[in-house]
Amino acid sequence: MNINITDSQLENNAIVIGNNNSVNMNSVNNIDWEMLQDEFIKVLGKLSKKSKEYDASKNALNCAMKEDKYGFIDVLKKNSKIFLSDIFKGVASGTLIEIIKYMMK
Repeated sequence: MNINITDSQLENNAIVIGNNNSVNMNSVNNIDWEMLQDEFIKVLGKLSKKSKEYDASKNALNCAMKEDKYGFIDVLKKNSKIFLSDIFKGVASGTLIEIIKYMMK
């Protein structure tokens, strides 16, 4: 038997499998804002203030400070080339890079 489920049907819902075994599907809603703030502050300290990487990181930090999930994701998507550039990857932690990749999906 095949079951087709779209992303919109899963968003913000848990899936229950078997006897009350659940898988939480809204991990994007469980954002560690403090960790993101700390990571972007570290990145800003390593980048030239005249670079586009600095500007994009500052915008992301501002959204993280406000805990604005939609604004944060929008900044990531609008600046995807910058956040996936070798320059940014060279100064950001691997954890931050993976979070950015995940949130841009």
